[in-house]
Amino acid sequence: MIKNNLKLILAEKDLSIKKLAEMTGIRYATLYTFIKKNNNSVNYTVLNKICEVLDLTPADILIYEPDKKEIT
Repeated sequence: MIKNNLKLILAEKDLSIKKLAEMTGIRYATLYTFIKKNNNSVNYTVLNKICEVLDLTPADILIYEPDKKEIT
């Protein structure tokens, strides 16, 4: 499963979604959906702009965690 780590990153940097929207020029609603909702797709333009402004890589934001498999 791919998880979005941006909410934690913003907390560590003491930034709000509103401030990130101002910094990136990306609509608040777009960032809110990207950060708070479980999206099944990633907008590369949004991800690129966030990485550029926060000096991050996609690997800092998107974390891979293997799905838990039941042992039978």
